[in-house]
Amino acid sequence: MFSGCGSGTLTRFSLLTVRGGDFVNLLPKVGLTNQSEYKIWNLPQYSPLPILVTADFIWDFDARETHFAHHYYEVDAYAFDAKAGSYLRRISYRTKRRYAGLDNLDAIHVLEVERPTVVAKLRTGLR
Repeated sequence: MFSGCGSGTLTRFSLLTVRGGDFVNLLPKVGLTNQSEYKIWNLPQYSPLPILVTADFIWDFDARETHFAHHYYEVDAYAFDAKAGSYLRRISYRTKRRYAGLDNLDAIHVLEVERPTVVAKLRTGLR
């Protein structure tokens, strides 16, 4: 976890396995702020291993949004690819609506609302 001495943090995620006696991170670079949410979903029709789904806020400085205000979110889904032997980002999109931030809530709640969109995009993207 990293903090720039302000109101936010950045956490880097890893999913480690051992190959040839060394630790290997199965995820690409995944970093989430304290204005984000992540879930692990079991969707065997799209990945033999659980899927990591993330939502991180998009801070629109031009719109004069405050750090913890309502924001659009970037949603990404990472699924295991047996051929690559690692997780790959399968989908990425910006939400169509803004979601409440930490000014109004104790935690971010984006992914359950976006779940039907994520599943639909996985269905389309993995065929």
